[in-house]
Amino acid sequence: MGRSENIAARRSDLAARPLLASGIAVAVLCALLVAFVDRPAALWFEARRGSGVIAAVKVFTDIGLGVWWYALAILGWLGWRFAAFLAAYGDVRARRLQRARGFGFMLVALVATTLTNWLLKAAIGRPRPRHLFRQDAFAPHPFGWDLFSNSFPSGHAQTMATAMAALWILFPRWGWAFALLGGLVALSRVVVTSHYPADIVAGAWLGVVVALAVRRCLETTGGPAAVIR
Repeated sequence: MGRSENIAARRSDLAARPLLASGIAVAVLCALLVAFVDRPAALWFEARRGSGVIAAVKVFTDIGLGVWWYALAILGWLGWRFAAFLAAYGDVRARRLQRARGFGFMLVALVATTLTNWLLKAAIGRPRPRHLFRQDAFAPHPFGWDLFSNSFPSGHAQTMATAMAALWILFPRWGWAFALLGGLVALSRVVVTSHYPADIVAGAWLGVVVALAVRRCLETTGGPAAVIR
């Protein structure tokens, strides 16, 4: 094995350690939430469903719909590709293509996180809180519920985490705003009783992991997911 291969292997090992540690921590946290928090939290918010605060949060939670972030990624990619096509100078064209690649990275990450979420929801089969309220159904039934009745992990939280992580990578100056928005939307899913706390923790972690994995793959194959200036 050559020197460059040794360096690459060492870097891969170093990158895997925090991923493994965070995965174990999230798994333990989710287990504790399922055991002690999820059911009482869902019942508490359900009992206050008619309050004005809950109604306001329902509007806010729609920010987490994937359609908005897919639209942003697609329009950003197409717009900067077209702008690059119109560019008269090499440097200008290169900058515009870099921006297009950045939004292309975001789009690939969103597709990857959507597929991951669907597979996990189908495999785990945890019923949404509404089934707890109607049928006292709380335990998971792997492959036993239809996709839209499944709760774990939260699709909104995972999509928002992926989109916000991608935007943070592209626009690091605004990272704090992306993190805040992603966190608020994820929490709103518990408030409106669409998900349990464990669902949003797992979804947020997976969303960030997917975004970072896609970035690493694209950069390995020569497609940069660089800062957009």
